[in-house]
Amino acid sequence: MTYRRFTAQVRGLRGPVGLDTLLLASPDGASKIGTADNLTLAKSIDAEKLNRAPVLDEALSRPAPSYVLSGGYSAPRFADVIDLFIVMGQSNAGGATSGLAIATASLYPGRCLMPDVGVRITAGWHFSSSADAVETFNSATNEGETIVTSMLSHLVQANDAVPGAARRKFIGFVSAVGGQSFSQLKRGSFAWQNALDGCEDARAMAMQGGYRIRVAGICWIQGENQTGDGTTADQYYNMLRTLARDFGDDVAEVTGQKSRPMLFIMQTSTVSNALGLDQQVQMAQHRAASEGWARMVGPLYPYPASANTGAESIHKNGSGQNLMGQCFARAIHNELNGLGWQALRVRSSRLKSSTVIRIECDVPVAPLVIDTAGAVTAAGLQGLYDFDVQLPDGSYATIASAAVVDGTAIELTMSAPITAAWVRVGYAMRRNAGSTDDGPVNGARGCIRDSSASANLFGQGTLRNWLCHWAAVLPA
Repeated sequence: MTYRRFTAQVRGLRGPVGLDTLLLASPDGASKIGTADNLTLAKSIDAEKLNRAPVLDEALSRPAPSYVLSGGYSAPRFADVIDLFIVMGQSNAGGATSGLAIATASLYPGRCLMPDVGVRITAGWHFSSSADAVETFNSATNEGETIVTSMLSHLVQANDAVPGAARRKFIGFVSAVGGQSFSQLKRGSFAWQNALDGCEDARAMAMQGGYRIRVAGICWIQGENQTGDGTTADQYYNMLRTLARDFGDDVAEVTGQKSRPMLFIMQTSTVSNALGLDQQVQMAQHRAASEGWARMVGPLYPYPASANTGAESIHKNGSGQNLMGQCFARAIHNELNGLGWQALRVRSSRLKSSTVIRIECDVPVAPLVIDTAGAVTAAGLQGLYDFDVQLPDGSYATIASAAVVDGTAIELTMSAPITAAWVRVGYAMRRNAGSTDDGPVNGARGCIRDSSASANLFGQGTLRNWLCHWAAVLPA
């Protein structure tokens, strides 16, 4: 009689049964189950006690994880796990509201997947199989391109660039509701439950094919509804923290995975004109990105919008969503498989002298570039590229020049010495004067990017990393 250790899972029960067991296979092929503690033989699991037929869903033996390593990137040797990415938040998480769908054909058939009911999970929609992830535009509902297909395709491309990596499968879906504050999207909400139901369906589907499912990342695109509603930076930070904790715990109940998924945040670019440089949501997202449970992938502002003016300027078009998906993929691959990820963001700042402010940045690909002719329109910016220096009386000091120094820093030279006790320095915190629009033409934006030049798989040009919204108070 031979013994083989395994973890039993019973279909319909979430997560491991919790009893370390031994499968005893006798020469006649009969199988019995006994405990690891006393090796006592037991009868087959009593189906009546479980009120359902027992089905052992996990492989009888799970090998230790095995990876290949090349050029600072690791990837699994085996393709027994399907990574699931869930897109959550409000309208920009839900997808484009205009523009033709871009990723209408699969570049990696059988490996970039979505539910067979479509890329969006809606109440009551369950799935038992997958389909190749593709994007469509529904003119009746104004639902277009999401980040999903582009994100998964660029993840497969990055995975396959690691020599010896398994040809893994990835799956993703959207569970988002437009116009919602965090309190309407948290645990217990319609969108939250939809996402968990989708996890349950994905788990069952994966196991039927002999795979395990792992929720590897939550892609969070939200914050517009909190902007200017009185939510403080501390409050929004705590919202993000509880989101990562609670959804991670719920996912573990469904999939049995031992680690919580990372929260990947697209920084909100909608601002409140009344707050000036003191934008609370953006600074909360900036703070969260320094924690072990979250990373910012970048800001929303450089991506093409459905319109440059009016209400639709808040929404991204098909091209914008496609590029956002590529941006998520880059952050995810670097964080989960590479040497770690930080978006292009300010790391520290100080008054170098009474006339010079030095701003140090985390730069994915140095050197920094001041780009006034790229994805972002420079005309109409209220500051300089768009850095601002605000005095205690609320007025703005004049910045004479800005220059890249040492490849990873910006030095602002003031037109006159700073004599106030303190100043508030900010970047991309103000729209054009008098504007209520968002986006790369009139919204809160800036002209600082790094030197990355990642080609988009769907012909949407070159993806850059653009500097995240930021502000800080500096003592003189």
